[in-house]
Amino acid sequence: MRGAPKAAITVREGDDRRDIVLGSEPLAIGRDPQNDITLDDRRVSRKHAEIRLRLGRYTLYDLQSTNGTYVNGRRVAEVVLADGDRLSIGGVELQFRATD
Repeated sequence: MRGAPKAAITVREGDDRRDIVLGSEPLAIGRDPQNDITLDDRRVSRKHAEIRLRLGRYTLYDLQSTNGTYVNGRRVAEVVLADGDRLSIGGVELQFRATD
């Protein structure tokens, strides 16, 4: 059985930049400190979005957030991520990179 595809999310907040490697576990994004990626922005919901491995591809789900989740400038509820996709959550930009 093949493992999860290699991919990472780059989080940019101001001059701060960090990479989070994706795996088979869901990745929670939001303002709540219990999320895997915590975003300190009032426009971000406590539990804002989640990235899950589904059918061998990473899929982003908006968790009915107040201000929405955007991929490449379009508001999405659910989308399969492709290499280079830019995610906007509140005032924070994240980028999805497939490293396979």
